[in-house]
Amino acid sequence: MLDREGFRPNVGIILLNQRNQVFW
Repeated sequence: MLDREGFRPNVGIILLNQRNQVFW
């Protein structure tokens, strides 16, 4: 909640990375 703009993209990248690993 300190850096919503910086936290949001970070979470999105991590989620995408995890999903990519699961998908692949």
